[in-house]
Parts: sequence; structure tokens; C-alpha cells
Amino acid sequence: MSHGGDSRQPRRQDLDRRAQAILHGPAGRARRRRRGHRAACARRLQILTTQRDDLVAELDQLAVEVLAGRRTLKVYRQFKMYNDPRYRTSAGAGPEAKP
Repeated sequence: MSHGGDSRQPRRQDLDRRAQAILHGPAGRARRRRRGHRAACARRLQILTTQRDDLVAELDQLAVEVLAGRRTLKVYRQFKMYNDPRYRTSAGAGPEAKP
């Protein structure tokens, strides 16, 4: 039996045309864009990983210095003005009610 005339097997030219369409057609362009996007994301991830590692190292160093007593942390106080009658405006008890 001869397979040269078998219509079920695609011809070499058809395969080449399909390959070119895949590589250079809309799907190929989208695939190249995705590759470019992935490469850009990989570069950004590398930068973010470096920044995170630097921050972790700085925080570790700060913790060592605080525990050794070489550094102190600031303590901030909260001012709760909602309980202070001088700043309450309900029932005319605020500063604008005073003459």
C-alpha cells in the first residue's frame, strides 16, 4: 500500500503554514506578549524579594540593638479627646458655646 496519496495525513506545506500561523499570527503574538509579561514580572519579583530580604535584615538588626540596650524605641501616647468635655459639641457644651 502506498501512503503518499493518503488524504488523512497533512502535507508538509500545510504543516509549515500552520506553524507559521501559530508563531506569527494572533495566537503567537499573544504568546510572545505573555512571555514578555512573565519576564517583566520575574524581574519585579526579584526586586521585591531583594527589598524584602533587606527589610528583614534591618528589622533583625534593630531587634538585636533594642534587646542589647543600644537603641530605644519611641513610645507614642494616644489622646482621647472624645471624652474631654471641652471638645464635645453636643448640648452646647463645646468651646463655641462659651462667650
